[in-house]
Amino acid sequence: MEFKYVAIILLIALLVHPYFTADETLKLPFIWKCLITPCFAFIDLLATYLPRVSPIQSYQIDYYCINYLVKAVPLLLAPYADTDLFYELENNVESKKIYSSETFSITLFSSAPVHYHSTALSPFAIFIHGGGFLIGSSEMYSPVTKYMALKSGRPIASIDYRLAVEHLYPSAIDDCIEATRWMLSHAKEFGLDPDDVVLVGDSKSIFKQVIPVYPVLSMHNFRSDSYTTYRNDPPGFLKRSLMYRYFSHYIAGNDSLVPFFYDHSHLSRETQSHFRCDSSTDPTCINIACGGSECRSDKETAVTKLFDKLLRDPYLCPIALTAEHAQYLPPVNLAICRADVLRDESLVFEQILRKYNIKVSLKMFNCYHVQFSSFLLKDYSSEITNYVVDLISECRSDKETAVTKLFDKLLRDPYLCPIALTAEHAQYLPPVNLAICRADVLRDESLVFEQILRKYNIKVSLKMFNCYHVQFSSFLLKDYSSEITNYVVDLIMISVIPITKYYLIWELSSIESQNIYTSANFNITVYSKNRQLTDLRPFAIFIHGGGFIFGNGGRYSIVTQYFAYNSNRVIASIDYRLAPEFTYPAASDDCIVATRWLLSHAKEYGLDSEDVVLVGDSAGGNLVLSTAMNISQMEKRQVFKHVVPVYPVLTLHNFRSDSYTTYKHDPAGILSRRLMLRYWSYYILGNDSLVENFLEHSHISRETQEYFRCETSSDPDCINIACGGSDCRSDKKTAVTDMFDKLLRDPYLCPIAITPEIAKYLPPIYLAVCRVDVLRDESIVFEKVLSRYNVNVSLKMFNCFHAEFAFFIFKGMDIAITKYVLDLL
Repeated sequence: MEFKYVAIILLIALLVHPYFTADETLKLPFIWKCLITPCFAFIDLLATYLPRVSPIQSYQIDYYCINYLVKAVPLLLAPYADTDLFYELENNVESKKIYSSETFSITLFSSAPVHYHSTALSPFAIFIHGGGFLIGSSEMYSPVTKYMALKSGRPIASIDYRLAVEHLYPSAIDDCIEATRWMLSHAKEFGLDPDDVVLVGDSKSIFKQVIPVYPVLSMHNFRSDSYTTYRNDPPGFLKRSLMYRYFSHYIAGNDSLVPFFYDHSHLSRETQSHFRCDSSTDPTCINIACGGSECRSDKETAVTKLFDKLLRDPYLCPIALTAEHAQYLPPVNLAICRADVLRDESLVFEQILRKYNIKVSLKMFNCYHVQFSSFLLKDYSSEITNYVVDLISECRSDKETAVTKLFDKLLRDPYLCPIALTAEHAQYLPPVNLAICRADVLRDESLVFEQILRKYNIKVSLKMFNCYHVQFSSFLLKDYSSEITNYVVDLIMISVIPITKYYLIWELSSIESQNIYTSANFNITVYSKNRQLTDLRPFAIFIHGGGFIFGNGGRYSIVTQYFAYNSNRVIASIDYRLAPEFTYPAASDDCIVATRWLLSHAKEYGLDSEDVVLVGDSAGGNLVLSTAMNISQMEKRQVFKHVVPVYPVLTLHNFRSDSYTTYKHDPAGILSRRLMLRYWSYYILGNDSLVENFLEHSHISRETQEYFRCETSSDPDCINIACGGSDCRSDKKTAVTDMFDKLLRDPYLCPIAITPEIAKYLPPIYLAVCRVDVLRDESIVFEKVLSRYNVNVSLKMFNCFHAEFAFFIFKGMDIAITKYVLDLL
């Protein structure tokens, strides 16, 4: 049935074809152009083999048909195209016509906004399209130029030149030269660097260039191996007979020269000898022309006279290059296809360039003619296109500079650039699951990294999503896909579920949570069992850890739910302001104010303000102590039932204790000494500028060191708090020591500096600490300080590491420290 309709359309085309002029074809509705012109092209194809049958007389009509066929191609090829890449090019590359005249026009394609008259000049490339000198335009090749602009980062200036058959040789080359000169002289107006230009041309368009892509170079030998093997061109894009027609139309404006090309009678005996080595004594001679009597005309004709000149013209036939023309040529990088009639002339041209000491490279790809511009089609190799992009990008400097020396090391550092992974670094890597976005500048490096991981036998998977960079964290926005986020969640669940007490997760899901207060500074969320009681309920206030710079109640919800589920208390969790945006005393102030608010509004939520426990871990342990000290001191009574600091942060006085020294690299990888020092620095100043002072202990003055040491003290109960020795202090008074002379005496920042007056009203303190923790020893000292001031204090040490308090959800983990805290509730 479908064949019947095709046959009808072909019949209509056959009948109307002879009577259509070019102008009449232009008046056709576009849909008819899309239907009729492919048929015209089919008939023209028949004409190549059956010239007597074809009623076609005007070849101008043929090329109008081809141009309309080009417009129809996107419709025909849409199901086979990489639409994602197409839209990426459309959305990320701008195009603007920057010059137009009667002979040529220039369109600039750029993946970044063009900064006109900018002092920071950008390198760029000039692209000249192919099309057999007869068809093509910047618009037709815009996917190629957009792709090169996007992938290379260079703006691409695309030149439109006059086409045959209306404009014969040397119109096209004259236009390209003039347009290139104009581009170079006006480059700076568009923020482009005229001293850093790459010339790119595909097929039949330009003759003097840096990156010729399967170029047309010669009319000397139409019987080479490639012309013979691929004369019928299996893909059907460039047959030998079609190449004859292209040359004939470019030179004569019609196909009158085609028969001469067929029998090589355009080549005179003299010209053949000039381009052959048979009688040459030059050891560097290269055979350019076809050899033998069948490859020439022994008669002098108007055609041989014409070609005696044309075949020696390097602007028409670059293969006829002379030493004079070659002396200023830049490096030439030939990119050619194996299955192409033009292949062999590039191989010969490479030899000629080497003969004249031109820096030349030739790269042959397993492709066919026009595949350079077929990268948008699915399953088609874009290898030759990407090769050209890499050449345009100029991914290296040929000069050794301080910058190249620096990056010679950095680019080999797999900790900075994981793509530089070595076998040594890869041997212990776990499975890697890459999740990437299609519309992301970082996409391609992940594709390469996947290959590198496979090379080293790392179990790897890569999943690409239709998203853009940061969409992983944009799942809260309406109408935004959370596919990549859900994928990561699924991976986490798959890896975590086998080691998770998943039954516990279901139990804790019965705990209700309610945000009862929100302000600019703090939030309060209450977790409780789903049950109604008439009596006031005891509650606990939980303050999360996170080094004062990260964390929130939501992240710790599994902990607060666990306590709410397994105790008789409601758990109130406080979110406070975090460093580095908010430095000390912001967090401490927020926790104090939030706790006061809870105590004063407790009855509104059925809570008993006379039965309150404070719990906090790590930095949260510091904050529950400062909260308890402040409120108890202000109220002059024991406000809280007791306080439970879990491996709390207590002091800035001694970063060289036994625990800080033994576990400075933290075997568990959670809290190293340097990381703790960074936390302190961010909490105090909002940056990491104090880290080196802490490492050298130059933040402590001699006076402050003596104040917290017992060497000169007559008190028999004195306790050494600060690090001892001259290497644990600064003997010079600096702005840093002046600042810490005050901070190290502030018990709300350093609870270990508590005074008897503040300790007087403190409730019982239950310290829960881990043996494998840099913070361990300061809790041991703190217990002694509290005992000295008659505070009811207990210290329990567990065989755990920092943060293990919150790991009870995992199978096989020792939850003794968590149960200890639970029992105190």
